[in-house]
Amino acid sequence: MKTPEDRRDEAVSAVIAAGGVVRGTQPLADPDEPHEVVAYRVLAGAPSRRVREAVEAVRAETETTLTGLVPWAPEVEEVEEDEGSDA
Repeated sequence: MKTPEDRRDEAVSAVIAAGGVVRGTQPLADPDEPHEVVAYRVLAGAPSRRVREAVEAVRAETETTLTGLVPWAPEVEEVEEDEGSDA
């Protein structure tokens, strides 16, 4: 089974191979598990109409539903203060 990172990397590679430019990726999570990445949104651009058509084909092949997903939130760990520290 492919991980979200595997699927992201494949989409990024396909966009670059098509001549596109990856402008960024956004990790997404299920609202019930906001600290676990389940998918990535890949933001891509294209310098020409021909490349844009190729990037659109990549999107059609790799797109998955992102409905209901929320931006991933890192899990915050509580840190105990060191009583001996002056910081």
